[in-house]
Order: sequence, then C-alpha cells, then structure tokens
Amino acid sequence: MAATPDGGGYWLVGADGGVFSFGDASFYGSLPSEHIEPAEPVAGIAPVSDGGGYWLLGADGEVFSFGDAQFHGSCADTCTSTSGRPARFVGITTTPDTSGFAAAKQKWEAGSFAISADEGFYWIQSATDLTNATDSGMSSTSGYQAAAEDLQQLASLPDAMLTPTQGAEAEQDVTSLNAFFDTPGLYG
Repeated sequence: MAATPDGGGYWLVGADGGVFSFGDASFYGSLPSEHIEPAEPVAGIAPVSDGGGYWLLGADGEVFSFGDAQFHGSCADTCTSTSGRPARFVGITTTPDTSGFAAAKQKWEAGSFAISADEGFYWIQSATDLTNATDSGMSSTSGYQAAAEDLQQLASLPDAMLTPTQGAEAEQDVTSLNAFFDTPGLYG
C-alpha cells in the first residue's frame, strides 16, 4: 500500500502486480494490464513525489515503473544476500524530494496559510529550491528561473501599504506562480 502525497487516497498492489486506486489516487497501469507476468510476487509499491506515477517491486528485486515514474535500475538476478543466495525483497521506498519543484511548490502552498509577515520566508525558501533544483518535477526546468524571480519580487514587497504599481505587480506574480505551480486560487 502507498498513500498519495496529499493523503487523499492510496494504491494497493497485489502479488500479481495488479494495482487498485482509491480516493484521489490515479491509476497509471499494472502488470496484468500490460500483460506482464512477474517472475516473483510483487512485494511493494512506491509513488513518485507528485503522485503522478509509481514503481512496483518484485520479491526478486525487479522494478516496474508506471506513469511518470522513471526507471533507474533493478536488482533482479544480480543481487545476492550475505549468505550468497539470491536476495529477497519485501518493500520499496523512494528518496525524499528535498529540493526542486516539489519542495518549492510545498513552500508556496505553505505560505498561503502563514500570516503576511511569514509569507516572505516561504517565498524565499521556494525561490531557493527552484534556483538550486537538479530535478525535473515538471517536464523541463526552463520556467524555474522566472518563477524564482517572481517569488523573490513578492518577498521584497512591504507587508502593507502597497502602491498601486506594487499591487498590480504582486497580482501578476501571484497569477504567474499559481499557473507555474498549478495551484489556482492561492493568494487570490
């Protein structure tokens, strides 16, 4: 079983690699739907950080990727236990996405719940995540620099008494960032 990133759903996986989606979890495929019969029973499932896909793990270490989960290799038939026998696997997990798009989006969303003086902190942290990004949480990182500049500009504005020009710039930045992060209505 694996939960969606927002906790609004989950996936269950059967030993045959059949995947069952509940709540807001989307179905991206399964071994039976792809007419693949695993050599060993499936031992686990792990979602990508944005919930747009998942990996399945066979007990022999074979990894299958679905949705936007990228295949990075597997251990099938190559890994041995300390006793020299083939390794047996019981679960799979992902490395945390601590920088880049997913972390920046999380901070952008968290700032919307902060009091106005704290929003700037979240915006600067979000800009830093985008500036230092090595991942590709979107299809490309080409929009990261412009989004980071918008976040920094928002953070530089005073908490109160915006001029009409500053207010218009802030509104434009918020609109652009909501489109970039796919968060319609935040800060609106």
